[in-house]
Amino acid sequence: KFPHLLVSYSGEKEQTVNSPVSHAGGKKHTESQDKLGLSQETGVNFGKVAVSFTAELFVKLHNLSQVQTPFKVDRIPGMNHMNTVFRCMQTWGVVPPMSVMEVPITYCPHTVDITSIDYFRVTSVGNVSHSIIKCVGTAIGPCVDLSTYCINFHQHDIGSSGNKSFDIINDSSVEAVYQFELDCEESVFKFSIVSGFIKPFSR
Repeated sequence: KFPHLLVSYSGEKEQTVNSPVSHAGGKKHTESQDKLGLSQETGVNFGKVAVSFTAELFVKLHNLSQVQTPFKVDRIPGMNHMNTVFRCMQTWGVVPPMSVMEVPITYCPHTVDITSIDYFRVTSVGNVSHSIIKCVGTAIGPCVDLSTYCINFHQHDIGSSGNKSFDIINDSSVEAVYQFELDCEESVFKFSIVSGFIKPFSR
C-alpha cells in the first residue's frame, strides 16, 4: 500500500507562545476539494489575535498506511509570501505507521484590522498525496474609550483653579499608548498627565 497522509484540524487544541498571552479562536472547517487541483484543503482559523502577539495552533497528520511516511511542508509555489505572518514550525518529518503527528503553525500579525490568508502544502514521499492547509487570522489593536466626553468646571474666581478627572479605558488585550494635545500653550486648561500607557483591559 502506498504511503498516504490526511490532514485534519479540530480546533480543540490551541496554545499561545511568547508573552503576553494571546488566545486564538480556532474553529473547525470541513475539508473541500482544492481549487488548485490538489487532493484536499483543511482550514485553520486563528480568529482575532493582538498585534505583535504570537498564537500557535496544531494540525494533525494522519498516516493511514502500514509503512512510515516521510513528509514535507512548504508554501504554495507562485504565491506572494513577502512579510508573511504565518509560519509552519516543522517543515519535514516522518509519521509512523497507523499513527498521528501534530504539526504547529504560528500566526504573528503586524498590522491592525488586517485579515491575512496564507497556504501551506503537505506532501508525502514520492508526491503520492498532497494536502493544502489554509490559514486565516485577523489582527486587532487597542480599543480605547473615555468615561466622559464633556467636563464642566462651572464658575471659578480669577486666580483660583479647579480639578476634574476622567478615565481612559482600554477594552482590549493590547497595551494602549495615549497622548493629549491642547490647541495652544496659552490655554487655561492643563493636563496633569499628558501621555502614558494603559494596560490591557484596564483604565
